[in-house]
Amino acid sequence: MNHTNPENCDPNLPAIQFVIFNLLQGLSGFFSIFGNAIVLFSITRTKSLQTVSNFYIVSLAIADLLVGLLMSPIYIGLTFLRAWPDSNNPLYKLENFFWIQTLVATTFSLVAVSIDRYLAITSVFRYHFIMTKQKTKCIIILLWTASFSLALPTLLVSSSKEASVLWVTCQVFTMVIPLLIIVFCYCHIFKAARIQIKHIASTIRTQQNVEAIKNRKAATTMAIVIGVFVMMYFPNFVFSWVEFATKGHCKKMLIYRDWLWAILLAFGNSACNPWIYALRMNDFKLAFRRILWGRHNNFVLPCSDSNVSR
Repeated sequence: MNHTNPENCDPNLPAIQFVIFNLLQGLSGFFSIFGNAIVLFSITRTKSLQTVSNFYIVSLAIADLLVGLLMSPIYIGLTFLRAWPDSNNPLYKLENFFWIQTLVATTFSLVAVSIDRYLAITSVFRYHFIMTKQKTKCIIILLWTASFSLALPTLLVSSSKEASVLWVTCQVFTMVIPLLIIVFCYCHIFKAARIQIKHIASTIRTQQNVEAIKNRKAATTMAIVIGVFVMMYFPNFVFSWVEFATKGHCKKMLIYRDWLWAILLAFGNSACNPWIYALRMNDFKLAFRRILWGRHNNFVLPCSDSNVSR
């Protein structure tokens, strides 16, 4: 194979792939905006959804909404301008900044959700004293401050080599460490849930038992959200390490060309979460139906077994 041929080393997509990529990127962005806007509107307009735990879903939905509003258009622009991946291009620098910012906001929100579910199931009696609305708001402000702070170094990157080092470092702090915390939380969550199931099976159905059932279902729903996130982001994680380990400019450019498809898959995750909520949580399902059918007045939905712990 002639790797010295400029056409073979071009990181930009060929014509047919270019059209397919931008079409799918546009659809992904649209559904990310549409779905997460409904999630946010549902929570702000539905009193039964305005819970402490759902504040973290708001944070996650905002991060996903930004992916649709910013990241998808930026990538469409990069491919149209054939500026992918030009480390000196302002649009590419903007892409790096918002990619890390939204990734950190997403993973840190998932960590916060996991810790919240861990406390709700393992500290049932103390949960409402530990996770107050004020504390939750402070946590969300801190994680969003961290997301912008960790993204700032991207504005100082001036070469592809520096960008590679930055990406690998970023993956450790925004993917590996958060996922280790999430795994720890869910190992204890499902261990405690098994004990609770045995207890509930041998006792009369009480309000405490109903609350435990709600917490387990909410934890399972968020485990699905996290699992989908890991599956859809994992190819991007692999590409960042492969690119970092690859020697030779031409080989790196070929990796960048294929990397675009992994990025498209990662962005698609932002469009998935709203429909997971709708399928798993009855309160969200009912709120979605009312909003989509044009009933925009304030409403209170009845408590259901799908809602997250108050």
